[in-house]
Amino acid sequence: MPVITLRGEYRDGAGNLADPTGQAVSILGPTGAVLVAPTAAVRDGLGLYHYDYAVPAAAALGTYTARWSGTIAGAAVTGDESFDVVAPPAAGGAANYGATLVAVRALLPHRAIPDASALAAQAERHLDAASALLAVRVEEGLTRLRSLSATDARAGARVAELTEAAGVAVALGGAALLEDAGFPERANLDATDTSYGAVLWARFLAAAEALAVAVAGALEASGEAGRLPGADQGPAHGFPEANLFSLGMKW
Repeated sequence: MPVITLRGEYRDGAGNLADPTGQAVSILGPTGAVLVAPTAAVRDGLGLYHYDYAVPAAAALGTYTARWSGTIAGAAVTGDESFDVVAPPAAGGAANYGATLVAVRALLPHRAIPDASALAAQAERHLDAASALLAVRVEEGLTRLRSLSATDARAGARVAELTEAAGVAVALGGAALLEDAGFPERANLDATDTSYGAVLWARFLAAAEALAVAVAGALEASGEAGRLPGADQGPAHGFPEANLFSLGMKW
């Protein structure tokens, strides 16, 4: 089952990192039901904690909430972190559109990602997540183009080109998620985030948008014009602006 690493950051009234007493995190499902009762997270450093949540195979799809809590200098502090559980990629995206660890390593030359390591496994999970997000936007259109390729050579050629482009986008998204998960302290939870993870994520969003437009254009050129689900969805609707799985909470 996939594992999502959630990260919490605690600060005192002066803005300094601080360890709370009674530190705990709980997990709430899409309906608000408590799935994991308050439990202590792993301390990574002063004020820094993480919790690995194993998503059950039969987990409901939707937005989940990690609720961090504790007490600092006698004052209760709480903060919510949201993450999405999405369906696996549809047929055609199951292999992450060809994106591999090789592409992630090329985008993150400063990170050592050995084969068969825990970090490599984490990178694969992030590629899966990016692929699933991209599939929401483009997989239906690609599937329609694949069905045309048997009788339309141009459609077949476009499928190959678009799938290659999808692999590039997935690599960007996977690398962004891995970078943010590894260096949460570099990210800002606002529009001014210029960390490398945010730059990669912005490139993923742009590539996904361009790919959705290209798929729609290929369908129109093949006489299969039609609106794809999410075709009008910009980043605010089709994709999140920030990392799905590794936002550090700041109080």
